[in-house]
Amino acid sequence: MLKLTSLPRALLGRVAVRSLLLLTISMAVVAHRGSGVWTDMVWVDDHFDITHRLHAADGLTINRFMGGTGRLDNLKELAFVALYVDQRFMTPTRTASQSRESPLTTLGAEIDDDFVYVYQQWWPADRPTDLSHITNSLLGDIIPASQRFLRIETPEGVQERHF
Repeated sequence: MLKLTSLPRALLGRVAVRSLLLLTISMAVVAHRGSGVWTDMVWVDDHFDITHRLHAADGLTINRFMGGTGRLDNLKELAFVALYVDQRFMTPTRTASQSRESPLTTLGAEIDDDFVYVYQQWWPADRPTDLSHITNSLLGDIIPASQRFLRIETPEGVQERHF
């Protein structure tokens, strides 16, 4: 059996340094996160409440892309993020059974902890059954490797899509 005290001090020092290096690298790998947007659409009475959630770091990137100052500490700067979402998340304006437009309204944005939330409502004339025409290009033009997740909850069940 090998005693720890019988190992040369130089070897112990090298093992300690390598262990510390591996620990530091593994912490950095765990801390890394990818860019993405998580969108929830929930049918409430006669419309969809829509919430987009993204990391604050991505919100800062969007803010700068839209001409903001790169800060998210006031309503004006959050409005740049809301405008970006408004231009890149699309619902069908009209389905085959509808005689009028279906407005998608952006209500606003807020920051909470490490996330930015953008809120919208969609008022279709009737509850659509085919939601395959929803387009979500959020972050795709700024961070091409980003991921977009869409969760749609209706009385019929839950649909999930990945863009």
